[in-house]
Amino acid sequence: MATDIPAGQWVRALSSDFHFIPRQIEAVFAKEATQSDYSFDQMLYEFTPDKMDVWSLSSLVHNRDNMRLLIKSMALSRDANSGIFAIQNPAYKGFQQGTPKSPWDGFIFDLYPDTDRMEFILSQKNRPGPGRVSQAEINRIVQSLRRVAPAQPAPEATSARHN
Repeated sequence: MATDIPAGQWVRALSSDFHFIPRQIEAVFAKEATQSDYSFDQMLYEFTPDKMDVWSLSSLVHNRDNMRLLIKSMALSRDANSGIFAIQNPAYKGFQQGTPKSPWDGFIFDLYPDTDRMEFILSQKNRPGPGRVSQAEINRIVQSLRRVAPAQPAPEATSARHN
């Protein structure tokens, strides 16, 4: 399954689901992370408990770190338990959650152009052994994706009036 997700999805979701205002989102996730969905996901995926500032005396720092881990725990699919990997081609960069060898039913990969996000969900339910998708096939999918020029509207037919 492939889905096109409009840009700014994280900021919209945090605003509606957690009732954050943009200033609060920037305070928790850093302004750079809110500039694009790719930056947000990168920050989220790279943040781990060992990066928490446990010695800080500031409750704001602890709240920020706890919120990051909470959002991360909700954002990742269970497929990500087998790993989160950076993927890219000349036009897109993104992340793959899970591997084809994972015991789960499938995995997700997201690719980010300049404006939005494409999400691909590959389901492998009840596909044991050789019928499963390989990493080489995923790499071919990622490498085959290209930008295309927007379709131009067809010129309107002009009718000539003959008297």
